[in-house]
Amino acid sequence: MLQMTIALLAESCLRGTAVPSIYMVMYDVMNAISQCPERRIGAPTESRQNTFQLADGFTEISKDNILTVYVGCIDGWVCEVRASSADEVPDRYGVSVQAICDSLWRFTGYCFDSPGKMGYSIAFNKWKLSNVIMVLLAGLYIIRDNAYLLSNSLLVLFNNLKIKSKAHYDYNFF
Repeated sequence: MLQMTIALLAESCLRGTAVPSIYMVMYDVMNAISQCPERRIGAPTESRQNTFQLADGFTEISKDNILTVYVGCIDGWVCEVRASSADEVPDRYGVSVQAICDSLWRFTGYCFDSPGKMGYSIAFNKWKLSNVIMVLLAGLYIIRDNAYLLSNSLLVLFNNLKIKSKAHYDYNFF
């Protein structure tokens, strides 16, 4: 069941499988994942204890324990959607998805209520969680890329002046 779900999410071909069966399997897998306590989505600001646990997670995975002040990584993605017209002209539309993850790549927050044409920083500001993130405890930060505005809570690892090589640019981008 899990393999079928992963294959479908990776846009693999599932020829010969009945569509209702695919949806039933996906529902069962997603339901099982969402009931797992380790996969529960909890915002970085849910509680002080949770905030410090997230910071400890980044400390544990960093070389020489140097990442001591980060509680998440934020990035955006445009989910492209095909909307058919009366003439079946494949116009493309999208949804801007904003998500925060912890040190183990688990989602700790997400939002997908902005059109794909909207910039990430504007989509982030529309997100209800953004107001809480902007007032993180002093000294705690969320890693971001250059698509977001600079703030006291969102830090970029390399700003435009520090990007000296393709490796620095790629590090920021990914």
